[in-house]
Amino acid sequence: MSPKYKNLFDRLLQGKLSPEEADELIALLGTDPPDPQAAALLEQHFRKSFSQVVSPETTASLEARLPAILSQKSLKPAVRTPLYKKARFYYSSAAAVILCIIGTWFWMNRREPSLATPFPQARTNKPVAGSGKNIVLTLDNGQTLALDSTPNGFIVRQNGATAMLGNGNLTYNGEGSAANAGYNTLTIPKGKQFQVLLPDGTRVWLNAASSMRYPTVFTGGERRVEITGEAYFEVAKDPSLPFRVKVQDKPAEIEVLGTHFNINAYSNEAGINTTLLEGSVKVSAGVNQVVIKPGQQARVTSGIKVVKKANLQKVMAWKEGVFNFQDESLQDVMRQLERWYDIEVVYEKGIPPVEFVGKMGRDLSLPDVLRGLEASEVHFSMQGRKLIVKP
Repeated sequence: MSPKYKNLFDRLLQGKLSPEEADELIALLGTDPPDPQAAALLEQHFRKSFSQVVSPETTASLEARLPAILSQKSLKPAVRTPLYKKARFYYSSAAAVILCIIGTWFWMNRREPSLATPFPQARTNKPVAGSGKNIVLTLDNGQTLALDSTPNGFIVRQNGATAMLGNGNLTYNGEGSAANAGYNTLTIPKGKQFQVLLPDGTRVWLNAASSMRYPTVFTGGERRVEITGEAYFEVAKDPSLPFRVKVQDKPAEIEVLGTHFNINAYSNEAGINTTLLEGSVKVSAGVNQVVIKPGQQARVTSGIKVVKKANLQKVMAWKEGVFNFQDESLQDVMRQLERWYDIEVVYEKGIPPVEFVGKMGRDLSLPDVLRGLEASEVHFSMQGRKLIVKP
């Protein structure tokens, strides 16, 4: 790695790069052949927390000059330090670096919030035209409410328990008749997220294409909910009432007393991933049980595997309004886009074996995201709500 590259990258990622130096960096990225270690250096920096924001002048300078590089038609394979580690072949390191910088444009101008900071209201993407599904609350008697079109302050009363809608969040008051407690089901469509405060004070964030079934009043010797899709829990501590999460239609259950954790249990993913941020949880699958510690992840497939150092920033990116594509295959990325933009992905000639790095905001439109991904020489076209992937 030449000292010039290292100095410019360091200054870029410290927020100190001047517009003139940005010109110089873009010129170096556009050299032929590109520096084979540039991608590795930028990937190394992406694994750190950014403490400063690139200036608007630098961003404008980068944005104005990258299209010329993106238009390059001949990309030569990298001979060393490939960024796409697991692909059967490798794209140019320069293309990989460009993709990272594109992600940086869309994401770095916002400071990354604490993982425990709740989003203040229901989050919605910039949808593809025609997407209009509602967040639906199904009451115990079968009545359904479209929460998207329900005004703030609306109160639902059930058997003495009440739930109030405010700023896109649903809050239960924790009161009500234990004898007549019923179950509610909250269903989140593709392209939206939602937050609910359960009767015991437990706070739950639900990702797109997810649902949760829960009682309006917790009774008996436990607190039990059922989920599909993905959810993040901040469980209210109550040693006398263990909190249990059942994954619907899957042989997995998570038990806690008071903790913060994320569950990814989408039906089209390879397994169920439970990632712990705080406290302690026990994950059960059939006769198998494991207890994980903060920073660890339990992966349930045919058995249970524990990842001792989970990538928490990547796991929690959805809650912070970010796509984190670090070491993601094209299939992984497309599944996320399907859920968030409510589209169907079709591969025209098989699935290109390429992996990505970088981050992008979930508030971007689908065309903006696809423009960033096309730096990898994978191209796309839309037919209605169908996204065609072209190698």
